[in-house]
Order: sequence, then structure tokens, then C-alpha cells
Amino acid sequence: LCFDLDGHGAASTSRFTPEGAAGALAAAAEQAAEGRPALPLHVVGHSLGGALALAALATPPFAAARSAV
Repeated sequence: LCFDLDGHGAASTSRFTPEGAAGALAAAAEQAAEGRPALPLHVVGHSLGGALALAALATPPFAAARSAV
């Protein structure tokens, strides 16, 4: 899953907020996992992406097998 932040890049139709981005990341990961519950989720984030990955990981029920920030 390659996530495009709201308010950045191709998703520039709305205003960016850290809370909104973390929630959208969690929702996108949940949607991508539908039908594949046995596959582990690995989260990698760099710079702002790292902060958002940590925020998403702290939001139940988001869970990852591994994370790198």
C-alpha cells in the first residue's frame, strides 16, 4: 500500500491535518487487509510519514506486525 496524504501530491483536494491523515492511513490499511486477515501488516514511515505511522499505530484497532520509522 502506497499512501498519498490528503493535501499533498495527487490528493490535494482537501486540507491536511495530522489527525485526519493518521485516520485515513488506518482506514486505508484496514480496507487493503479486507479478505486477507492472515497477512501481516508492516508499516514504514519516513519524516512526516514516520510521525503519521506512529499516530496511526496508536489508534485502535490499527495493528502492525512490524513498524519502522
